[in-house]
Amino acid sequence: MSFIKRLGYYLGGFSAGSIFLAFFLNGKRTQCNYGPDARVLNNLSKKEWVYAPGVSQSFILDSLTIQALIKNGDVDFGLSEIEKDSCKIYLIETELKLREYDLKVENCAKTATILSIRVSVLALFYICNNPRLTCLLKASLLQFLMLIFYPKVI
Repeated sequence: MSFIKRLGYYLGGFSAGSIFLAFFLNGKRTQCNYGPDARVLNNLSKKEWVYAPGVSQSFILDSLTIQALIKNGDVDFGLSEIEKDSCKIYLIETELKLREYDLKVENCAKTATILSIRVSVLALFYICNNPRLTCLLKASLLQFLMLIFYPKVI
């Protein structure tokens, strides 16, 4: 078979497959999660969220905030406990609205349990002309103001 015929068959099959995918998968919520980070976050986003009894009531997050944290989060596999067979524990790190969140989540078959939440203000660094006490005072004053305007911070 000549190269031109093989190229014709290839292009015909490729175009038919593209039309099939465009027609049948149009408008559906299909995703391709290839990385382990994306697979874990996608799995967690589909589950019911439950808080562990030890989580402070002041750090209870609503479902929209949890979805935003999952959407923008990164899983730290070095600090996660992924060797377990039943319920694996993941550490999800996220920056959202000038805060840094660290969620420790237990991923079971039907539920995702939040074991702990750590929230901190993002450090604000400024370049100053003189690296003396005035720069330290400016940075500490800004962090103090952040604590006033964002009181739910540890």
